[in-house]
Order: sequence, then structure tokens, then C-alpha cells
Amino acid sequence: MPGSEEGTPLLSAPASSQRGSYATNSSGEDVVQMTLAWHGIRVTKPGPVDRVILDNINGLAEPKQVVALMGASGAGKTTLLNALMGRNLNGLEVTGETIIGGSSELKIGDVSGYVQQEELFLPTLTVYEHLMIQGGIRLAGLKKSDIKQRISEIMDELGLFKCRDSIIGLSGIKKGISGGEAKRLMVASILLDNPSIIFLDEPTTGLDSHMAQYLMNTLKRLAAGGRTIVCTIHQPSSRIFNMLDVVGRN
Repeated sequence: MPGSEEGTPLLSAPASSQRGSYATNSSGEDVVQMTLAWHGIRVTKPGPVDRVILDNINGLAEPKQVVALMGASGAGKTTLLNALMGRNLNGLEVTGETIIGGSSELKIGDVSGYVQQEELFLPTLTVYEHLMIQGGIRLAGLKKSDIKQRISEIMDELGLFKCRDSIIGLSGIKKGISGGEAKRLMVASILLDNPSIIFLDEPTTGLDSHMAQYLMNTLKRLAAGGRTIVCTIHQPSSRIFNMLDVVGRN
């Protein structure tokens, strides 16, 4: 697991933190840039004898970077991602410090979005219908015309206009959009909140080499617009590996 040796930093990067500066992305939208740092993260499973899953994990992810947490299956990549987000811990105990934008007071859920590995869609909806429903929930209070404008900007940024009116479908059951389009649709949903930090769990899993590269190019563009991207990746191709800005691993 990345940085699992005691006292070993996960990432080699400066120890500075950045908060509150703005960057303008390709859609002309202002993004609040946030650095994410974590120190001494320890995850244990309580029991008669506590089982240590991760110990003394340190790292830093900065704006305009795509940071990958790498390791073998079962090494704890997703557990670390969940620990940083404070979610899906299922009774695990987490200690250590997470600093967002130089502050330990900010809540990660207020500035981040999460793209999980599993797709959770209503398969009978079209791409546009899904985003309109998400927009109504995430952008409650905005005019419908403003929500539509925001959705159009995101669809353009993520290359989803081609499948705008396509049924999402369900793999193996109902024919629909491709795996790469489905993954980008998941990213589009969380972009409605304009997060500073984006977490992704195994975003390229199940994608062929072309779709995986397209998705990574998309993440690189989002990072270039000022966002901080943190993802777990298992056995990336050399091409995907070379697209990463910082890699944490053994």
C-alpha cells in the first residue's frame, strides 16, 4: 500500500497548503483551489485484537494535479480514499489529521465530490434527463434556465452532447451508453456542485484502453481548470501512468 511503511511520506511534494485562490476552467467558471493534505492516517478494525489496515499514511494533493493512490488488490487504496472522505467506513476507526486548504476546520464534504466505482443510474433515463434530475437536487433554488445552462456547459466540457438523448441503460441487461460515457456522466453529476476536490475510485476499471485514455484526458482538463483530483488506480497501462502528475505507491 502507498506509504504504508511507518514514517514514509505517501507523496513527494512540498508541505505548503493553498486555500482560496481561484482558477477559471474551460467553461469560464471560477473554481476555488484547495490543497488536500493528510498526516498520520491510521485505520483499524476494532476487535478483541485491533487489526491495523493502514498505518501512518501521509500525503499531499495540490490544485491542478491528478494524484493516484496505487497498490495491489486488497492493499487499502479504497479504504484510504474513504478515510480521507470520512465515508463508507463500516465500523472502521480512523485517526490522524486531514487538512483542507490549510485548515483543519473545513469539512471535506463541503468542497469535494465523489465518483464511486459502481454505476448507480436509473437505466431508463436519458443522459440529459439524469442531469436535469441531479441539477434539480444539487442546484435547488436556481432558475430552471440557469440549471439548463450549467448542464450544457458540463456536457460540453465532458464530451457528452453526442449521447445527450441516449438511454443510459444497464450493462448486460439494457443497451445504452458506453462504459466511458457512463463514467463521464458520473463525473458530470458531481460537477454540478462545482467541487474543488474530486475523488474517484478505480475510474478506469472496466474501460478499454481508448475509453480509459479519454477519461484520463478529461480528468487532466478538469485538473488544469484548478481542481484537485485524487483517484485510486489498479494496474494502469504505461500510457495512463505517464498521464498522472503524482503517484503514491510502495
